[in-house]
Amino acid sequence: MTDLELYERVRQKDKEALETLYDRYERILYAFVLQLTKDRDLAEEAMQEVFIKLWRGGGIYDESKGKFRSWFFTMSRHVAIDLIRKRKPDLQLDESYAKAIPSDSPSVEKEVEWHDGHATSFQAKSA
Repeated sequence: MTDLELYERVRQKDKEALETLYDRYERILYAFVLQLTKDRDLAEEAMQEVFIKLWRGGGIYDESKGKFRSWFFTMSRHVAIDLIRKRKPDLQLDESYAKAIPSDSPSVEKEVEWHDGHATSFQAKSA
């Protein structure tokens, strides 16, 4: 089943579809938000917020604007940055990483592909 099909099922409150998306994105998304937050607890909270937002329909994916995966990572980046700003208002964000993947740029795809390759490498090394 494609990400788009799963997303549509999640919008209809299909718990199995949400679980499948979670299983599909858990490791790579966690690595992504951990890179942004540099804090395991904050990364875990961001993950939870992302999937709650997805479940509640807080983010609406528009297929005409790009791939689901790009949208999902962009939404995750926004959630992580919002949490950093709320929990650590005096912390200077490493904007260089955040700017490296602007939400309206095709470079998000390249960043996701890069993370996919590293997550695969990490899984192979861990096995």
